[in-house]
Amino acid sequence: MVEAASIPGPSQPIYMLADVINQSMVAFGQGTDYLRVNHRACRRLATFMTNTNDRHRLTEVWQDQAVQVLERVRMIGRVAAAIATEVGRTFINEDDVHQAITRVTFASKTGMCDDAPVQVAGTP
Repeated sequence: MVEAASIPGPSQPIYMLADVINQSMVAFGQGTDYLRVNHRACRRLATFMTNTNDRHRLTEVWQDQAVQVLERVRMIGRVAAAIATEVGRTFINEDDVHQAITRVTFASKTGMCDDAPVQVAGTP
């Protein structure tokens, strides 16, 4: 199901959650550089993006905060890549993404992040 952010005004574009997820996947891929990413890792990132408490706010403020959010997602890719290469893998798995999300969310000070680690759906 695709959700519209809000009813647009004359100068306010509509941002769909699917658009936000698609742009986030591109940013994540830029962060991962040459490493492969398995499908479950991508699903973990998509789950994080769609299960955030700020889900509706994310689409509403995308025009103003997209750059900050995409930089955070790119950094999640970089951290996940560092975790994978540290143990000698040439691919990123879902645990790498989970660890990266936790680290980056904790350290980030953007408007779309809390100061505490997040619980990603489907993990203990």
